[in-house]
Amino acid sequence: ALKVCHHVVTNLMPIMDVTSTHGNVVLLYPILWIWKDNNLAAEALSAFRKFILVAFHDNFGEGATTPALAFFKPIEMLLDIYINDLPKEVIQEYVTWLRDNDTFTWVPGTINKSMLRFGRCANSIFAEIFLLLSERCDDEELRKDFIIEGLEHACIGLGRAEGKHGSPKHQSAYDQVKPVFDQLVRYDNVPPIVRI
Repeated sequence: ALKVCHHVVTNLMPIMDVTSTHGNVVLLYPILWIWKDNNLAAEALSAFRKFILVAFHDNFGEGATTPALAFFKPIEMLLDIYINDLPKEVIQEYVTWLRDNDTFTWVPGTINKSMLRFGRCANSIFAEIFLLLSERCDDEELRKDFIIEGLEHACIGLGRAEGKHGSPKHQSAYDQVKPVFDQLVRYDNVPPIVRI
């Protein structure tokens, strides 16, 4: 799998039409999670920034849109937190963004379901972000809040990956969210009502 990922990023991504942002996202998206899981998160973040974020900004500018746009910030945030020992200011910027009431509601359900098929849904990404923030948090109350919010997203992501509500099961999405869910449960001191 790693050889295929390397081939796609090294040989195919550079020749892809940079104006086909959604197609490029769909091609790169599964690779991000394979690389992250194989200790290549820095390479995943670099490829995502180069082939998606920079290409999109350079070709379309501010205010432009694409179906997967709602995933851009969470993907970059997750990979950044995962690989870097970030200063408190950056963590606070991320926390502020996550606490914005509009942040989670602007990931449309249709694109969330589509991206699930390519590796994971937005709830799975948010759950892992909250998990990583809880591990880096000194404030116990805030840490508990991160765990609760992470569990809420992990439960939704797990339900989607397991194929609840009439949708098919997605094994790769399950493989992404289940360890996050399990770790959040281990950290959890909240009432069991939050759990599945």
